[in-house]
Amino acid sequence: MELLVLTQSPFSLLLIPHELFNCSKLLDLSLSGNSLNGSLPSEIGKLESVNVLNLDSNQLSGPIPPTIRQLSKLYELRLSRNNFSGQTPDEIGQLQNLQSILDLNYNNLTGKIPPSIGTLSKLETLDLSHNQLTGELPQVSEMRSLGRLNFSYNNFQGKLDRLYAHWPADAFAGNMNICGSPHKKCKDLMLILL
Repeated sequence: MELLVLTQSPFSLLLIPHELFNCSKLLDLSLSGNSLNGSLPSEIGKLESVNVLNLDSNQLSGPIPPTIRQLSKLYELRLSRNNFSGQTPDEIGQLQNLQSILDLNYNNLTGKIPPSIGTLSKLETLDLSHNQLTGELPQVSEMRSLGRLNFSYNNFQGKLDRLYAHWPADAFAGNMNICGSPHKKCKDLMLILL
């Protein structure tokens, strides 16, 4: 089997079937909108041939397992609209073939964005919006293919690097403690903090 698409399936799936992890030739695993719950098993790393992993709009929870780094052929990663928690694993930055999208929006991810994400030079879309991420935004200078970026509605802080100046302000909306172009002026933020 090379393709498994069960998007909003009429089948009653509650957990990701463990038998899937034996499908070593699987290229596309799309299980979005199925109300899957539980955690994403570390066995996900066994799907080394997968190009597309789409698990968005489910009820998956817990941390994103570090074994995700074993999906070295991954072209598209969609884990949005779940309940993933904990830090964004640094191992995601090892997925150097990610090109289409890295979408982790609408989860409960915390902590800083790993700097390794800034090395995904082929990535076209990065969406980390609507989480509880903190710290400063990562450098994106190596992300030469990036055409869409969304860091909105997190808890980022600090002054935006000049490399962010060409992005629309709504890509940073809801982050009350960042300033700089295209967001609010830093002197305005200082007045708010006083």
